[in-house]
Amino acid sequence: MFRTIEREPPHELVTRYFPLREAARKLGRFVRSRCPLSFVKSGTFGRVVNLQQTFNGEYAVVVQWNVPFRYKPPLDWFTRNEYEALLEEV
Repeated sequence: MFRTIEREPPHELVTRYFPLREAARKLGRFVRSRCPLSFVKSGTFGRVVNLQQTFNGEYAVVVQWNVPFRYKPPLDWFTRNEYEALLEEV
C-alpha cells in the first residue's frame, strides 16, 4: 500500500571532504574564522598545517590557530562543508 521513496538528502546535509589534490593545495594557506569556533573568536587567523585522511579515502584539513595558548596552538579539523562555510582564505 505504501511505498518508500528514495531521496538524496539536501546538499548542505551531506558531509563532503576534499580530494587529495585539492586538500594538498590548501596546505600552507592562511585562513580567518567567519564566526566564533571552539578555541577562537570570529576573525582569528590560522594556517592549514596538515591533512587527515578519512575512512572513505578523502581528506579533511587541519588548521592551527594563531592565538596565545599555554602549550601548543590549538588545532581544528575541517571538512569541505565546514571550510567553505566557516573560514575565508586570506
